[in-house]
Amino acid sequence: MATPVVDRGPFGKDYVFVTADDPPNGAAAVLRAVAVAATAALLSGCMAAGGAPAPAASVDEVKVGLLAPLAGTASAGRDAERGAQLAAQLVNEDVPSVGLPLAAGRGLPGLGGAKLTVQSADTGGDADKAMAQATKLIGDNGVRALVAADTATVTAAVIRRTERQRMLAVDGTTSAGFLTELGLDWYFRAAPTDKELAAAAFALLRAQSLKGMAVRRLAIVAASDQQAATGTRALRELADGVGYQVVVSVEFVPGGKEPTAQAKQVRAATPDAVLVVADAPEDAAAAVRAVQAKGAPLPIIGLGRGFSDAGFAAAAGTAGNRLFRVTAWSAELAVRQPVARSVADLYQQRYGSPMTEAAAGAFTATLTLAAALDRAGGTDADKIRTAMLGTRLPGSRTIMPWDGVQFGPDGQNALAAGTVEQLAEDKFRVVFPRELSAAQVEWPGGTS
Repeated sequence: MATPVVDRGPFGKDYVFVTADDPPNGAAAVLRAVAVAATAALLSGCMAAGGAPAPAASVDEVKVGLLAPLAGTASAGRDAERGAQLAAQLVNEDVPSVGLPLAAGRGLPGLGGAKLTVQSADTGGDADKAMAQATKLIGDNGVRALVAADTATVTAAVIRRTERQRMLAVDGTTSAGFLTELGLDWYFRAAPTDKELAAAAFALLRAQSLKGMAVRRLAIVAASDQQAATGTRALRELADGVGYQVVVSVEFVPGGKEPTAQAKQVRAATPDAVLVVADAPEDAAAAVRAVQAKGAPLPIIGLGRGFSDAGFAAAAGTAGNRLFRVTAWSAELAVRQPVARSVADLYQQRYGSPMTEAAAGAFTATLTLAAALDRAGGTDADKIRTAMLGTRLPGSRTIMPWDGVQFGPDGQNALAAGTVEQLAEDKFRVVFPRELSAAQVEWPGGTS
């Protein structure tokens, strides 16, 4: 019997895979996927904050903390801070034209118009420092919840600490599956998981196979860290489920020399496509350069924050031409969605630079947290957590190319998804799913 693998796609679309060539079962899988989509659409159409807010409490200000790597040359932490601050600005100012929850009116109406304040702390990308900063924000600064915008390793350390302190932590950045497998009650993630991002990558591969191209043999190149390890596991599991063969899987040391030896192994295995997993832009670029330097251009699909960093394209150079990446947010799609376009324009005006995935993720996490605070009608930790579990944000009321925000029992947003973009002429363009594409796929060694 065929087993369907369904991935929620952006703006209500689904990717459907069937693991055996069985037309009757395949049709049933599609029908079940349609039913899933209809149910999710109905749920996501509920009230933005999941119901009427509690009676207003007399509170002047509610503080939330942001933990991110803010120093150094990396831009992701700085962008995340800007995204969180912009979300707070929209809550505190009367900007009804934006069309987001809490943008109309000033402050949090469920708390008597209380001001939302974001207090940032620099983690330095270090778990111990991040835990110390979290403790300081909670104990000395009086924050009522935290937004995490760091790596999976740092975030894991922080949420274990906040779990003991019964402090809500919202993650808009990571994708590592193990974080929602820790069994924590106070951790929520708005961003898509590795499995959801991997499903988007395999949807692209499947589409190319349906065009008659031989795309069955895959290579995986991953940084040897915890984040990449969870991404690799998700890729392997999905590859096995939908009938792809992983002919070689290699690791390289993050921040080390270019993985030339690993690239030779990849080329020797003659894959049809290469999946690269890296969390840092310099690692992502190094892996791409090494693979493409060893022969004719291969189709490469990048997964991980390293490919979404603004500096990736320049670091990859010509080796990055026609590379694909899976992303949780797309600047190109944002232009086509009124709410996202309004927020991206505000970000550009305020900070003088385009909005990035890191900024969009922190913005979404902060605004989702604000909606839960407002619905809780106070700052009691248990009420905030209950309100977060009841949060329902339809896709039209977010800036992300998802079906919305709705948390499952494990704290994971069940409506998040990935989009595939391709780099051409120093610009990433949406190429999949086709109904959202702005450009045709340019498949190295084949046709679009």
